[in-house]
Amino acid sequence: VWGDPTVSLQMGGVKLALPHEAFFQVNTEGAKVLFETIAEALGDGHDATLLDLYCGVGAIGMIVGRQHRSILGVEIVESAVDVARQNASANGIEGRWLAGKVEDVLAELDIDGPRHVIVDPPRAGLHPKVAQYLAGYAADRLVYVACSPASLARDREVLESGGWRLEGLWTIDLFPQTPHVEAVARFTKDLTG
Repeated sequence: VWGDPTVSLQMGGVKLALPHEAFFQVNTEGAKVLFETIAEALGDGHDATLLDLYCGVGAIGMIVGRQHRSILGVEIVESAVDVARQNASANGIEGRWLAGKVEDVLAELDIDGPRHVIVDPPRAGLHPKVAQYLAGYAADRLVYVACSPASLARDREVLESGGWRLEGLWTIDLFPQTPHVEAVARFTKDLTG
């Protein structure tokens, strides 16, 4: 085997070193549009902690969450968490990345102060325990990145049962000439009532 075992790229001001087995969008121009859309949906977060669930190698949280107080990522694939930690360190980004099933780790997290949430689940959508937990979660902003609009539609009903309101929806065609589309949904919750 010859060559560099990692792919290096820069996106949204973040330098990423990705091993060959890491998941990342192959359409990098489309990925830029996806990250810009997620950032627009998320908005400002200067005093909030960004909870990045199903974070993979942490790219979304690091690219769109740098204006947040800190980032807390959760991912089941331990090697992806290691990559996230290395890239965060190389970019001077504050945060923690935890390895484990989101449905097991989520209830154990203790986050002080304001919180924002990004979820980027697999095609099957949120684990039912995660959807139920997030429905009652005290955060004012949740951005759902979906590679399956049908899963997003199912999970939306659970989130709305807990007081979340779908406020915006964008679609990005990352895979031209295929039936697949990425959807980005912004949910908000009024925590004052």
